[in-house]
Amino acid sequence: MLKTTTYTPVHPSSNPRTSLPNIGDRSPSNIASSSSSTSASGGAISEPRLGSRPNSALPSSSNVSVVSTTEYESRPRAGTLPGRGGKIKRLTGEDDAQAYVNARVAIASQPLYLKPAYGEGSIRMNPEGDVICGTVEALVEHLTIDSSLRKQQEKQYRYTFLTTFKSFISAESLLSLLTERYRPEQPRDLSDAQYDEWKSKKLHPMQNRVLMVLESWIVHHHLLDTDAWIARKVVEFLSSIQTPASLALTAKHIIQTIENMSPVKPTKPAAKRKKSKPYSKDFAKMDPGLLAEHLTLLEAQIYSKIRSNECLLWANYQTGEQVANLTAWRRMGDKLSAWVKMSVLDCDQLGKRADVIDLWILVAEKCKDAKNVSSMTSIVMGLSHITITKLKLSWAHVKNNARLDPLVKLADPANSYAAYRAFYQTLDGPCVPYLGQYLAAIEHIEKHYPDIVALPDADPARPMIDFVKRTKWAEVIAKMLKYQTKPYAAQLDDGSADPVVLAFVQDQLNSAVNVDSGYFAGRSENLQAAETEHADIRRNLKAAGF
Repeated sequence: MLKTTTYTPVHPSSNPRTSLPNIGDRSPSNIASSSSSTSASGGAISEPRLGSRPNSALPSSSNVSVVSTTEYESRPRAGTLPGRGGKIKRLTGEDDAQAYVNARVAIASQPLYLKPAYGEGSIRMNPEGDVICGTVEALVEHLTIDSSLRKQQEKQYRYTFLTTFKSFISAESLLSLLTERYRPEQPRDLSDAQYDEWKSKKLHPMQNRVLMVLESWIVHHHLLDTDAWIARKVVEFLSSIQTPASLALTAKHIIQTIENMSPVKPTKPAAKRKKSKPYSKDFAKMDPGLLAEHLTLLEAQIYSKIRSNECLLWANYQTGEQVANLTAWRRMGDKLSAWVKMSVLDCDQLGKRADVIDLWILVAEKCKDAKNVSSMTSIVMGLSHITITKLKLSWAHVKNNARLDPLVKLADPANSYAAYRAFYQTLDGPCVPYLGQYLAAIEHIEKHYPDIVALPDADPARPMIDFVKRTKWAEVIAKMLKYQTKPYAAQLDDGSADPVVLAFVQDQLNSAVNVDSGYFAGRSENLQAAETEHADIRRNLKAAGF
């Protein structure tokens, strides 16, 4: 059931959401409170600051604040009266706003049988044509009609809707509404000429858009992965389309697409396994590039499985099967950070600890070079943990300290991870991003934006879905998952991994994560005491002339 929360217009200077908490450390407890500057009227959101991979639930809210008609009308939205468009152009200085108003005026002058079934009482838009809120039925209709949006704007609306629809409607209900849109009830009392006009100007374009939505759902929004159980219903519906010939051909093409995307993969010869490279039994002398390569293969496999619906569910659930891939990503980070700490603290000799720290700095650097920002961040977090940073004498013997500094700066959460965002802008290829900032942004949007806009003239049986909230979610998810379209050439299941090295890496990850956190703290204190004693002995020997 949808959560109705406060939707009260406020002046930007008095909006409490514009102030950010200071993040003093990188602990999970800080993630839920990290937030970005936003406004209830739909201002741009920037990724919030955070520390480590989020693991905190947000409080739910169920209060309702009714927005008066006067307050709502004062917000920018589409005009429909002649003459208002010129005023909007003068105010905004944008031709797009003027063009949209002109289009709305043209729609208003159409005969009733060509107009959308749901008017402004069911869907509200701003002057540029972006949807602010609407009933489920009106939002679905907006997907399937010529709303005079620009092509890019129409494409963006379709993406946002298909990315976020499960936050307000089930997949089965959406399919039902789409099939109803394809076969609508014919308007009554039309002349032959009016019927032909309705058929050519409304019915056929609407049917074509329904098929476009279904194809996009299948190809770009993973219907066969997330909603495979309704694929049969989709095929049955498409198979029933026989006329007109152009639409029947489109339906046939979509069926072929479904068949080609079937999860049952054709049998192919097993890939030739990569010959194992010899690697040193001394961990500190292992090839950092080899370790980084296998960490990247593991992280990339997890990242490729994450779906947009999981990202939406993360707003309220951080555990369970429904967010299994995101949980696996977070678990991978915990394992890697624990391995970094364990490998350093398990060394009794001071020089050996310094060598292991040096190795991890090089591994993190190689991960960055491979665009595996996720593993790089986890390694930096492990090296930055208090149990490691307090080993002052060990760090005094580290040779690669200067190479660690730029990695720490890249992972710094300051200014909403500004360094990360600048780094991502330079990329053009495969990448495993650090997801923590995006997950925190999703939680922030859930906390600060209502599910439903409560208007005094709205029908309680048909709540107005807050589409600004969905738009902001979609923007974050698009950034979060965009590198899935550019996978690495090497994959974990195609023979690219060295089985011996992979087994070693997985064994170390699984062993480290099961170590009690108290062990790290106790072991660190013992090593600090030993280092202090060692330093005292050296100081005394030096004073004695040795």
